Amino acid sequence: MDFMICKHGYRKLKDNRVYCKKDDALCVHVYMCQLNCRWQQTAQAGDCPKAADAPVEEKPKKGKKK
Repeated sequence: MDFMICKHGYRKLKDNRVYCKKDDALCVHVYMCQLNCRWQQTAQAGDCPKAADAPVEEKPKKGKKK
């Protein structure tokens, strides 16, 4: 089960840490959950100034062109 408070939070598969879609930086509103050994967002993630900004555009995924 994944607990993302902010809609801009996502995980990178290689390290499982929480990043922000707004700037691809690490999310600062996280803690290490000892039950599932994963980074989770805190309740303060919902109050993050980035969360209140305009909707984020999804970046195109890199891959092979058809």
